[in-house]
Amino acid sequence: MSIAKEKKELRKRIQQIFQTTDPSILQAKSERLYTHLFSWSYWQQAKVVATTISTAFEINSTPIIEKGWEEGKWIAVPKVEPKQHHLHFYKIRSFRETKQQFADIYEPDPSLCSPVPPERLELMIVPGLAFDQQLFRLGFGGGFYDRFLQGKHIFLCGLALDFQLVDHLPTEPHDIPLDALITEEGIRYRENDTRHV
Repeated sequence: MSIAKEKKELRKRIQQIFQTTDPSILQAKSERLYTHLFSWSYWQQAKVVATTISTAFEINSTPIIEKGWEEGKWIAVPKVEPKQHHLHFYKIRSFRETKQQFADIYEPDPSLCSPVPPERLELMIVPGLAFDQQLFRLGFGGGFYDRFLQGKHIFLCGLALDFQLVDHLPTEPHDIPLDALITEEGIRYRENDTRHV
């Protein structure tokens, strides 16, 4: 099976689990994950946090965004430039500063928000459908984050429920592993990464 086909089938399987799992079960699992995230030193120390406004096939990011605001953090959300395959991050202070745009995803409205340069981003919660033991992620197939992250030094974190964890993902040379992965059980770091010690 080709890498592309293997990724496509895995995306479909994870999306189906999100669609068919009782919302109360998803919420309970997510609450355990949020507890680990909000007590984590990297979250507590970060003043500028990048995250997406979640879709139906992801852990709900609304509590994360609202917690960041409550703690006085800058919350930076990406806007996609599909033709250029670029991401641009903007500081949002309210969900009213967003609108449904590319692929029906809620994105910042540039007329209402301030841009955040990549070098200001301290912690980035990177979206993904599946994650493996080596902290590689399976995204949604657009390649936007892989392009954006090339040559940048931002601490990268993923969020995963139990059914999003796999032993090994098919990877390609441009794939960038995460620095940390937060699950219902706790926080995992990439092997041989000593920054958290």
